[in-house]
Amino acid sequence: MNFLDGPPAGSAEIILPTIKPPAPDSLSTILFTSGSTGQPKGVRLSDGGLLANARATLQCLDLRPDDVLFAPIAFRFVSALSHFVTVMLSDATLAATEAPLLPNSLAASVESNGATCLGGSPIHARWLVEAEADAFTTLRWIMSSGDNLGSATIASLATLRPGLGIYTFYGLTELAGRFCWLAPQEQATHMGSVGRPIPGFSLVLVDDDNTPCLGNQIGEVIARGPGLMQGYCGDTQATDKAIGFGGFRTGDLGYLDDDGLLHLVGRKDDVFKVMGLKAHAMTIQDAVMASGLVEDAAVLPFEDDRIGTAPCVYLVEGPTKGYSKGAMMRHLRSALPNHMLPRKFIAVGAIPRTSSGKVDRTALRDLAQSLEES
Repeated sequence: MNFLDGPPAGSAEIILPTIKPPAPDSLSTILFTSGSTGQPKGVRLSDGGLLANARATLQCLDLRPDDVLFAPIAFRFVSALSHFVTVMLSDATLAATEAPLLPNSLAASVESNGATCLGGSPIHARWLVEAEADAFTTLRWIMSSGDNLGSATIASLATLRPGLGIYTFYGLTELAGRFCWLAPQEQATHMGSVGRPIPGFSLVLVDDDNTPCLGNQIGEVIARGPGLMQGYCGDTQATDKAIGFGGFRTGDLGYLDDDGLLHLVGRKDDVFKVMGLKAHAMTIQDAVMASGLVEDAAVLPFEDDRIGTAPCVYLVEGPTKGYSKGAMMRHLRSALPNHMLPRKFIAVGAIPRTSSGKVDRTALRDLAQSLEES
């Protein structure tokens, strides 16, 4: 029944309830983390936190009144919710879908919605690289969040579509959306960085002894800001473990470059030792993708008979990529230290990923185990 023109003739008058502005600390929603590295947890987010994060995000984006932001992300993820609230605070239009998309259907959706901006994940950025020349021509900029957006993808987009702006965002469910950002004009000079905290937010890096890191020293990222969660639903132990130094202990490892911009190198639980030296799965994965020889890749440690723990690369070859182990190793020897060189490559049909584009580490480990047993 359509009430746009008032209630039907002869019906009783409809009295709408009074809507009071919510208190900043009132519970707005509980979002479950993707569980890409373990058991999902329910994150309690406040109205004030969501609004503060969205207002800060809006300050970073060139979002105009006539823009249409297309977000192909399921609304159970904080990234989609952040897009919704951010656009709600602007005069722009949001077009969103939870339907799983493929490269061709993404292009069709962008065109049919008249999208000028795309809020997606690195996989969507890679689809842009592989798209036909006349696809995505309506887009002014794209925004990547979720998993790490590799330098190879950024460089390819800059070459193929010079006028396309690329925003790199680093976000956290526990901070109600976005946390760090890198502007399009900074991609050429700081490619691979996730940038600086959004306005009103801050970070500190700490080492294994919880001592603040200096210079280019790698440490765990502690995220601070007004969007900080109210804790995990029904799990005070996990909450107490996650909150520290006045912020959220992300479990992500990174360093600050000479300009104070953050570079991520992986997660604490993705670090393993090879011959006594630390190896970072994300660093190896980025180097593999930078070769241009594979369609997708992820890295897990395995037990090598000769040296003990060593990197294994799970890769999707792709029909036109021209992968060979010899060509890959020649590339990696120039990009990685010796102890990070993979000792094994396993071709798979697809890398398991969450709907937000992150590698599903739990599913990947299950896949690795099934391949070993087969």
